[in-house]
Amino acid sequence: MTWRQLEVDEEAVEHLYHVLRIHPTIAHILVSRGIKTSQAAEAFLHPKLAHLQDPFAITHMHEAIELLEKAVHEQWAISIIGDYDVDGITSTTLLVRLLRYFGLQPQYFIPRRFTEGYGMSSEIVDRMLQHSPPRLVIALDCGTNAVTQIQKLRTLGIQVLIIDHHQSNNELPKDCILINPHVFDTEQNPPWRYLCTAGLMFKLIHAFLKYFRKKEDPRAFNFHLRQELDLVAMGTIADLVSLAGENRILAHFGLRHFSQTRRTGIDALCRITQIPAEQPVLPEDISFRLGPRINASGRLADAVVPVQMLLSEDRQEASILAQSLDEMNTERQKIERAIIAEAEEKFKTMEHLPGIFFFNPAWHSGIVGIVCGKFSRDYQRPCIVLGEERGLAKGSGRSVAGYDLVKILTPCAHLLESWGGHPMAVGISLKLENVPLLQKTFQEAVLTCQQNLDKNSCELLISKAISLDEIDDHFLTDLEKLQPYGQDNPEPIFALNQITLTEEAEIFGKDKKHIRLFIADGLNPSFSCIYWNGIRHIPPIHCPLDLAIKVSWEYWQCRRSIRLELIDWKHSSP
Repeated sequence: MTWRQLEVDEEAVEHLYHVLRIHPTIAHILVSRGIKTSQAAEAFLHPKLAHLQDPFAITHMHEAIELLEKAVHEQWAISIIGDYDVDGITSTTLLVRLLRYFGLQPQYFIPRRFTEGYGMSSEIVDRMLQHSPPRLVIALDCGTNAVTQIQKLRTLGIQVLIIDHHQSNNELPKDCILINPHVFDTEQNPPWRYLCTAGLMFKLIHAFLKYFRKKEDPRAFNFHLRQELDLVAMGTIADLVSLAGENRILAHFGLRHFSQTRRTGIDALCRITQIPAEQPVLPEDISFRLGPRINASGRLADAVVPVQMLLSEDRQEASILAQSLDEMNTERQKIERAIIAEAEEKFKTMEHLPGIFFFNPAWHSGIVGIVCGKFSRDYQRPCIVLGEERGLAKGSGRSVAGYDLVKILTPCAHLLESWGGHPMAVGISLKLENVPLLQKTFQEAVLTCQQNLDKNSCELLISKAISLDEIDDHFLTDLEKLQPYGQDNPEPIFALNQITLTEEAEIFGKDKKHIRLFIADGLNPSFSCIYWNGIRHIPPIHCPLDLAIKVSWEYWQCRRSIRLELIDWKHSSP
């Protein structure tokens, strides 16, 4: 990739540096991202819950709260249908906790992937109805496209409330209450537009408590909303939504809550993943340690297990459930490695194509989403990976910056039985005979998108060139204030110029794909630097190189050290 460093207003950098007393490189990054005033920078570096907008500004929030008030007052039977990913699991947990606190005993149902499919399918609706029929069904992280299923429920006289953030690919369901900012709150681009369902649940609970406090219900004053922020942060970070606007505020305080108090279920999962209680939970811990274990049960078995764990207040029960999730995750990793090895061989014949597309009916449909994400990240292009499930080709799509999967798949919609998601991630299913045509149409759509891309989107953006002597505790402490990183708030990439490596790279990892370098300039202490999958592109020794790196704290057994990660390298200009 071509490296490009953004030009900045140096006067604005100087202003932030002097007014806020932050590291000049951090000021440079803020200005490069359009944050030029001290007020905007202060709000970004030090988010406040008070900056959250009124939850009743969200379309249909009033109607939803009035419906819930009636359900609480009349003690309705309520059934919750939640998705089986981290966002759906945490959203379900949040709503169950709220309703139980207000005296209800809701039943909750998570789709069984291999018999009920994805989201609010007819199969999960039928299973729910086999239990005592509810007065109200609440769909979380699904339902926007479940027109037929909702019509069936309404015919039976059952009220329906949907809280979802997936985009609509067809007509909207009728005669129900739908909270979905991607459907209704798009024109003004409000700060809550890109909330995932866990974030929307936080807003709904906030509105619910405000409503009941106005009615002077003492329960509303004793329910501590801040204590639910850990679940909101988990759903937000794991779902790859934008980490700007209100998502940034919720993720920031949710991560802080992790460090202060761990609920019983999360503590059990942290212990089994060896995150000590004294050590902060980082975004990468959610993405690569906690999240995959919560997802594992939905991929291989019954996703009700993580909901039970997150709701549990019994340490022994939570520990047993966490152990079960860990074992499922180990099995998931084994299956995943086998699929990746096969996919790598297939990819050698398609490296020239604009998109990545795999289909193998033998591949586990619960695992292909992870494989899809890996290939999309590693090769920086949109990817679809499909297995076979219940006679259909079924799988996931993942994307990278500049490629909106919803727009890419819209020309393919006539080939699909069902699909839904957001610009960076989708789930799809289709008839087996349509797979070849989908592959062709997908590649054409990706190519069209690629041709329309601004050339800058194909460049590696360098936040700033720095020297080794800048990388110290002060720099890392201020840099940490930019977290959490994610969509619309990428982790900064720095350039180290004119670096000469004097030691051969150390190869490590089970598959011998990663390398470790030792970087020094003769004046400063050397740094260990990891280059993931670097075996493909090992930098030479004894010649000047420019290195593109990320810098962060690394925690191990409550000890903190500086970690460098190599992203790319090139020979220095003469």
